[in-house]
Amino acid sequence: IVIKRILDQRWQARLPTALAITVTPDEVEALSPRIASRLADRSLVRSVVLAGGDYRQRLERPKE
Repeated sequence: IVIKRILDQRWQARLPTALAITVTPDEVEALSPRIASRLADRSLVRSVVLAGGDYRQRLERPKE
């Protein structure tokens, strides 16, 4: 998968990378243990948890 290559190359070069994912750490581990290891490196990764609800539910149009 291309994203694995991108993340691996950027991790090796210690380059900043913004990544928005909607999976749990266990799901990342199941997809790719190597990427899970990269994302768990606290010396290079800063996690930001967004706890807001789904804004799309507020934007739904009334059914006709």
